[in-house]
Amino acid sequence: MEDIDNLLDDTSRSDFYDFVRLLRKNLNQHCQIVTTSRSSYEIRELVTGDVNVKEMDNEACTELMKKQCPTQNDEFLQRLAELCGKIPGKFLAATAANKDW
Repeated sequence: MEDIDNLLDDTSRSDFYDFVRLLRKNLNQHCQIVTTSRSSYEIRELVTGDVNVKEMDNEACTELMKKQCPTQNDEFLQRLAELCGKIPGKFLAATAANKDW
């Protein structure tokens, strides 16, 4: 689940936690759910762990994007990197969505 910050606000958090608990219950506890967020959270009665991923610098962003979008210029790729928050998973999702790149 990508970028779940909006699910962690005070109005949505309870629903999100209930959803995760329901998934775990229905899958007999044999599943792992990976989420990305700029916030840290914990769901009581479930084992959670954190993996901190740093933002990529401009050079690393452009290099990764060029591999995915070799026909695009650096200015376009840098703008796309900014829009993706310099997060690699978002780059891959954004570039995969457009087959013309």
